[in-house]
Amino acid sequence: MLAVAHTLGAGTDASTSWMRVLLVVTGAPIVFLFIMRVLTPPAGPVFRRYRVTGITLESGSVCSFELAPARRKRLPAPEPGQFVAVRADVPGAGPTTRNYSVSGTYKGHRLRISVKREPRGVMSEHLHAALDTGSTIEIAGPQGRFVLGPHRTRPVVLISAGIGVTPVLAMLHSLAADGSAREVWWIHCARNGREHPFRAEARQLVTQLPNGQAHIRYSQPDRRDVPGRDHDAEGRINARALVALGIPLDAEYRACGPRSFVADLRAGLCEAGVDVARIESESFGGPPPKAPVAPTPRPVAAAVSPGAPSVEFSRSRVTAAWEPRCASLLELAEANGVTPAFGCRAGTCHGCHARILDGSVRHDPEPLEPAPAGGALLCCAVPEGDVVLDA
Repeated sequence: MLAVAHTLGAGTDASTSWMRVLLVVTGAPIVFLFIMRVLTPPAGPVFRRYRVTGITLESGSVCSFELAPARRKRLPAPEPGQFVAVRADVPGAGPTTRNYSVSGTYKGHRLRISVKREPRGVMSEHLHAALDTGSTIEIAGPQGRFVLGPHRTRPVVLISAGIGVTPVLAMLHSLAADGSAREVWWIHCARNGREHPFRAEARQLVTQLPNGQAHIRYSQPDRRDVPGRDHDAEGRINARALVALGIPLDAEYRACGPRSFVADLRAGLCEAGVDVARIESESFGGPPPKAPVAPTPRPVAAAVSPGAPSVEFSRSRVTAAWEPRCASLLELAEANGVTPAFGCRAGTCHGCHARILDGSVRHDPEPLEPAPAGGALLCCAVPEGDVVLDA
């Protein structure tokens, strides 16, 4: 570049045709590489450094961390209900990644995650003990298909239990910020008042909605919990209790909580007449069980329906036809009685890695870090034709 500048300034050969051709030939690859390197977005999720700007103790075990970009580069704004991956160097465990739902977003690309401290939870204990205002962590995303959705007028019922409150709380924030005129039901179940996070925050958001209603249940209230003030009823939330409340059966349903809670709720709502297509859910151990797909022992040919790829779990001696209604190979495995190991169910921890013995798979969505060569992350992999897995 200095040589070209000198030549142009000196006026020697800069005006000749051969020099102009030479400039184009040498400059074109530079421009091309610049576009590919700088302007083309990266192929996979990228971690960005965020700074802790505020910490709030929401209950005896849940702590919220408000995060702001530590540098100019920041993540896209999450949709209400999505989660981010948090990466930190945990003493004794090394680099560790876990997923946490975004419980609230703010102006200026700030966001909030709320973490429940789990006994022997490597990441949750580290975040509770080590983070302070001014600390930095790395996050990537946002990810997840459990979102509020585009509907603007249909009633919506937000149901949660325990720490499952976090993604639906983000949805409630969005509805309140938009001043939604929709009929909104906020239904939450906690063990008692000491383990009821966001009690005042959710109550305030519901009051901002012209057609908002709330119902709180405590499964094990203690003597300090006052009925009518802290909670509306005792016992667990189920579909029968919801129908008794008068919830609209034609509403959009968003439910999050323990796996058994979500599975029972889905089944009960469908029995009550709710269209299953309007029930979206997320659970702590992953999605609720799908309708079972009958397992068939080998040979493979006996298990394959016309046009459907066969999936063989070799160690479990189970072969099944791929069901498009299953979101991943992990869901297909669980529906057929196979219980492979798993962790995050989002392609982050690689706990569900399995070797591919034959065939191929594709990952949708792409994991934060690629699967090892010749392997599949069952929680986000789907088959590309017949496949045999070491699982």
